[in-house]
Amino acid sequence: MGARKVGRFVVHCRMLSRRVLLEGYANQRMYLLRMSHNDDLIYAVLGNERTDASLGIKLEKGLPSSDNGLDGPLDECCLLECGLDGSHILQQVEIYLPKSDGKFEGMQFSFGDFLVSICTFVCRANTPTGLIVEVQYMPCSAVGDANQDKLLDEFMTILADTAPDAASPVKKPISNVLGLFHKLKLGDEYSHKHTAIQYVAAFNLLRK
Repeated sequence: MGARKVGRFVVHCRMLSRRVLLEGYANQRMYLLRMSHNDDLIYAVLGNERTDASLGIKLEKGLPSSDNGLDGPLDECCLLECGLDGSHILQQVEIYLPKSDGKFEGMQFSFGDFLVSICTFVCRANTPTGLIVEVQYMPCSAVGDANQDKLLDEFMTILADTAPDAASPVKKPISNVLGLFHKLKLGDEYSHKHTAIQYVAAFNLLRK
């Protein structure tokens, strides 16, 4: 397709579960994520899933949870930035116990106005279990631009050689990405925080 190789790209992610769940929660997890462009910066994502009863919800089957455990109606989450020392402290206090590690590894390519990262995901036994394609449209950094979203969707369709009505289209890790950004109180200017939360969501899907 005429893309230019930019370099290697790696994202490390670790999932930890709270040792003792607080009352009213079905799951309480922490994800630590580090991207290769800045090894000294750690993104810590706290993801909690409440029980129906804790919110006073009386449904026969309860509300559906999200596939990735972050953007469902019963999910709570927050995102923090910390250095390596901060991440070590978070793990050493032993409120959370390590449960799973994963790595996204691949190459970045420049293709016109797009920066594309194509990574395989490895979680157990060094066997790839998924493929992630990250697409950045470099001229625009505003979150929630409808034209930008449409452009990215069209680009992904072309890249994956998938027709819009295909039975197995490209799956996004977050069904309502703008809603999750709003929940996390992320700004309107796209940043690495916006990228980090999407990799955590992808990790949570592919590790299963």
